[in-house]
Formats: sequence, C-alpha cells, structure tokens
Amino acid sequence: PSAVHRTDVFPGLGWMMLDTLWDEIGDKWPSEYWDEFMRDPTLFGGRQCLRPEISRNKNIGKEGTSHGQFFHFIENNQCNTLFTPFTKFNNSDLLKDGYDKKFFKQIEEAKEVTIDQDLSQYKNRSLKVKYPSFPDFQNIAAFFGIMTDEKNGMP
Repeated sequence: PSAVHRTDVFPGLGWMMLDTLWDEIGDKWPSEYWDEFMRDPTLFGGRQCLRPEISRNKNIGKEGTSHGQFFHFIENNQCNTLFTPFTKFNNSDLLKDGYDKKFFKQIEEAKEVTIDQDLSQYKNRSLKVKYPSFPDFQNIAAFFGIMTDEKNGMP
C-alpha cells in the first residue's frame, strides 16, 4: 500500500497542487472537465505528478465535472484502508533521475508477451506488451479491460 509512482500525465480524481501552480492557472480554471484542462500539454509543461499505486480516494457518483464519461472504469475501485505514513519514508527514490533509471530497468527486464499467448503461465512476473499503432493499443487495452481512449495523442 505504500508504493508511489511518477507520471507525465495528470491522473485526475483526487490530487493537490502548490499555491504557486494555482496562482499560475487559477484564472483559467474551467467549470467542467478540469482534469482534461490539467492534461493540456501546454499547461502541464513537462511537469510530473506522484500518485500512490493504491488509490486513496473514491469516486462517489456518476455525475461530476466530466459527466461520468469513464465512470464504469472507476466505480468499483477499492481504496487503501491502511494508514500509510508517506512523510516518514525515504522518498528519494522518487526523484526523477533515480526513478526513471529504475523504471526503465523494470521495463527492460519484463518478459515481452502478446495477448495471443496463455498469460496465466506468467503469474508473479512482470510482463510487457508492445503495440506499433493506436488501433493495436486499443485491441490490447480491450483485451485487458482497460480504457481504450487517447487524449492529446497519448493512450
């Protein structure tokens, strides 16, 4: 329950921002689809977010500022129920250079598979599935039951 990841994509749902960022963008804040607003590459400007592997928030309704667009993907999400004292951890491994090095090593070491294989033989093993095009990504995402859309050219 204590794993934290970096992402180049604004994750939406529950989050916090520094007051300096609010000072920069607050006057442009939209009345709806603020998560899409925050994912605009010109606004996000190379920033990264930290997100816990296990969510700490729960979406409580179909109707929100994004009009329940992807509610079926998140309605059954389970939240972490254990207190996690993040401020007591040594979080230096989340600094970009060290995190990226470890992340890319994990990808390099993962077993490359296709969705045509019997994936049950790979329990407790890191796997990677490559896709050459966005339609290929959509097929793979549908196979795993994850979101098949893209935003700003990114699946």
